[in-house]
Amino acid sequence: MAGPLAGLRVVELQGRGPGPFGQARLADVFKTRRFDEWRELLEGTQTCFAPVLTLAEAPAHPHNVERGTFVEVDGVVQPAPAPRFSRTPPGPPGPTAAVTDAAEEVVERWTRPQGYHRE
Repeated sequence: MAGPLAGLRVVELQGRGPGPFGQARLADVFKTRRFDEWRELLEGTQTCFAPVLTLAEAPAHPHNVERGTFVEVDGVVQPAPAPRFSRTPPGPPGPTAAVTDAAEEVVERWTRPQGYHRE
């Protein structure tokens, strides 16, 4: 294997993890390039790779755009409904609900001891 991963032994990883030495070696390798360089090198390959994106970056990532993972409702970008089935697609999500006294009642019901009934 050529490039930045040359010399790494995959045998060390066989279900047991790389161990302390392997982890240090991998950390050293990943420090040799910037995030954008690793993304450019690995995206679109048969490598098990996915960048960790911020909530601001995720909606614009090509993978998410292609799959319609995010939608905009009333100017707010949010995750699209899931799961999506081919014969019963969900409708678009509605606007987010405002926090009200009803929400406080729900939280109270979730947090009170089991069997407790308010009178």
